[in-house]
Amino acid sequence: MYKVMILVRTQSPLADEDPVGSARAEALRSELESCARSLAGADSSIRGVVLSQVHKAFADEDRLAMLIEVWTDADADQQRIVEVCVPGALRAREELVVAAVSTSDIVFREVLGRATESSPWKIKLVGTAFRREDFELDAFFDYWTNVHAPIGGNVPGLGGYVVSRVTEVLAGDEGADALIALWYESEAVFDTGQTTPEALAAWNDVANYAKTTGTFWLMTEHVIMSPPPSGPGILDSARG
Repeated sequence: MYKVMILVRTQSPLADEDPVGSARAEALRSELESCARSLAGADSSIRGVVLSQVHKAFADEDRLAMLIEVWTDADADQQRIVEVCVPGALRAREELVVAAVSTSDIVFREVLGRATESSPWKIKLVGTAFRREDFELDAFFDYWTNVHAPIGGNVPGLGGYVVSRVTEVLAGDEGADALIALWYESEAVFDTGQTTPEALAAWNDVANYAKTTGTFWLMTEHVIMSPPPSGPGILDSARG
């Protein structure tokens, strides 16, 4: 099983004061959702489709509007998936910048529900991760698995914890070695968790193996086709 992750950015703000709630943002979300539904209904290699809309960006200069995740069989045409999800005509009309990567998931905490209205997990933190230049790629993920994840995986209020390791760049120039996703019951629970000793220890450990240039967003999810279950994570047996 593979996962295609498509990051859709705008070249100009969607609105001056309220980019998330603007009419243009909603129209773009609706059109991307329609494209995703067309893909899910027409391609038998698709195993899951989830759209995540930015609720809060932690870097004002980053204009990510939508993250599209597509789970696929090994023989799927991933380049075509990107083109169907964000057609060229839509990119040109809305001046969109698209970056897309193929990834494989490392599950640290089982994803027990998506961040949707019907789930107890209302929000997720998504971020990009870049290895330090003195770390080989495998060593970077070894450190993450054996040292960093056991620290960050115990932050109070944390639900699912998944790292998507980039295996191929399909479009654009995102440059990240991985993308991380962590689920929370609410923004308030996330905010509270970030003040705990566990979260502070995790943030302090990042520089020991990764660059500190990653970008993070709080997002809400819209499930077009339910993805395969993540299964138990590496840290779940320790949590009990």
